[in-house]
Amino acid sequence: MSESKFPSPFYRVAAKAIIRNKQGDILLVKERSDAWSIPGGGLEHGEDLRAAIQREVQEELGVTTQSVSPQPVFAFSALNKQFNVWCFTVCYEVVLDEEQELTLGDGSTDAKYFDPSKIKQGLVLEDADAPLADCL
Repeated sequence: MSESKFPSPFYRVAAKAIIRNKQGDILLVKERSDAWSIPGGGLEHGEDLRAAIQREVQEELGVTTQSVSPQPVFAFSALNKQFNVWCFTVCYEVVLDEEQELTLGDGSTDAKYFDPSKIKQGLVLEDADAPLADCL
């Protein structure tokens, strides 16, 4: 009798922040490569998604969040080819205190706001965040 093989059910769960400026542009960061990604990161065991976003925004951008939406705005899954692991990403709208200046940390090398149309037209995104273009 042959054994059937199913793909691993393991997913890394990530909480990500959709941060917009007054013009509606979306804040993206660069970390380990030349590709852009949504600020946020992996959920720690037992951590609330919204608390994870607040922690990640503080770590990556050096700022505190003013508010995190009560419900996710979208979610998607994608393969992170760099680490060969599937990621399930849950995105929330986040408002930052406008008076705080960004202070990059936790491996972030750049942060910039992008018009959503530029993201849709093929801005290079990290593999695990590539579905963002389809959600805008």
